[in-house]
Amino acid sequence: MARSLRTIAWYEQKLKWYLEQEGGHQTLDRLTPFEVKSLMASLQERGISANNDHGIFRVVRSFATWAGRGGYPVDPGLLKG
Repeated sequence: MARSLRTIAWYEQKLKWYLEQEGGHQTLDRLTPFEVKSLMASLQERGISANNDHGIFRVVRSFATWAGRGGYPVDPGLLKG
C-alpha cells in the first residue's frame, strides 16, 4: 500500500516519540500488550489528547503488524483485533 509523504511523516513522528519515552522499547521482543497498555495509561495521565494518544497507539500496533508480516517475531497479543 502506498502512503503519502505526509502520512509517513506522521507515522515517523509518533513512532519516534514512543521510542524516545522512558520505557519506550527499542526491540520487538520487549514490545508486549502490557507495554502498550502501560504506554496508553501514561499518555492519559499526562493529559495527552485522545486523538493524539489514539494515533500513537495505532502507529505502534501498525508497526507490530508490519513486522509480523515481515517475519519478525512479534508478540501475538499485539496482532489481535
